[in-house]
Amino acid sequence: MGQHTDSDDRRIPVGISACLLGRRVRHDGGHKHSRYCTGVLADYFRFRSLCPEMGAGLSTPGRPCTWSTATAACALEPPVGSAILPT
Repeated sequence: MGQHTDSDDRRIPVGISACLLGRRVRHDGGHKHSRYCTGVLADYFRFRSLCPEMGAGLSTPGRPCTWSTATAACALEPPVGSAILPT
């Protein structure tokens, strides 16, 4: 990745999930670092890091959940066989 200063940075600003930049913000305390994003695309785009889950107030690490459509409204329910942990 090339070095860019604010005055000469003509890269396109793009929002990107913080976990793709290597930040440990996933529900399991990990990340999903994308070397393609940070090593190739970063020469063309100026990344604006965000984490939708943390922005919504979820903790890291957090409880594992899956989406359920068993009710009229979608709800997060723990996977089969897992205990419900206090938050």
